[in-house]
Amino acid sequence: MNGPADIRSPNMSDRLPPVPPKKWKTALVIWIAIYPALTILVALFGEHLMRLPLALRTLVMTGILVPLLVFVLVPALNKLLGRWLRR
Repeated sequence: MNGPADIRSPNMSDRLPPVPPKKWKTALVIWIAIYPALTILVALFGEHLMRLPLALRTLVMTGILVPLLVFVLVPALNKLLGRWLRR
């Protein structure tokens, strides 16, 4: 044994790192997530949001949409479309 770096399974070197999805597929997944989310947000709160100045309206909308996309919608779509994304 040569040290802590040798504490690995014999099969670890046989595995290839996962290939990330093609950029166009990632862009499509994000678009599929953001379009309905933005549409629903505007449909539900559009009248109230329109009363706000543009900068504040954008801040509120992105403050809702970004966490929703990052933590809920995109992971769910990645799971749902995983096989297609890896092709």
